[in-house]
Amino acid sequence: KLEAEAKLLTILCEIYKAYCNLKERNDTSNANQGDVVLQLIDYINRNLYEPLSLGKLSDKFFLSQSQLNRLFKKATGTSVWEYITIKRLITARNRIRAGEHAGKVCIACGFKDYSTFYRMFKKCYGITPTECRRTGKKPEMLA
Repeated sequence: KLEAEAKLLTILCEIYKAYCNLKERNDTSNANQGDVVLQLIDYINRNLYEPLSLGKLSDKFFLSQSQLNRLFKKATGTSVWEYITIKRLITARNRIRAGEHAGKVCIACGFKDYSTFYRMFKKCYGITPTECRRTGKKPEMLA
């Protein structure tokens, strides 16, 4: 009986060590994933008005598009593309409020065409870019 208890205790110790090693690896992995997301956010913020795509970002950070988006969404609650779009719309709104023409702001903020910009702006803020500029009304963000 004593021999069986000793062997059982040895096995339990080995299981505990394996569990601790696995937990440590997962914690390190989560920290590394957090670092990638922080680096990604920094990169996006520095290159916000340049042509950005999930493919380009995944190549830059050596992750698949789906993995990159999954990590980003887990850390921030939003997808990479939603983050980029919202950041661009906030900048566009501020520039339009300052009196800049919506067509020029659209291009300067990284949108490819005015119709897409217009639809996104209206959906996000509830007013058109022209109404925002003309009335000076401060739109509330809906999305």
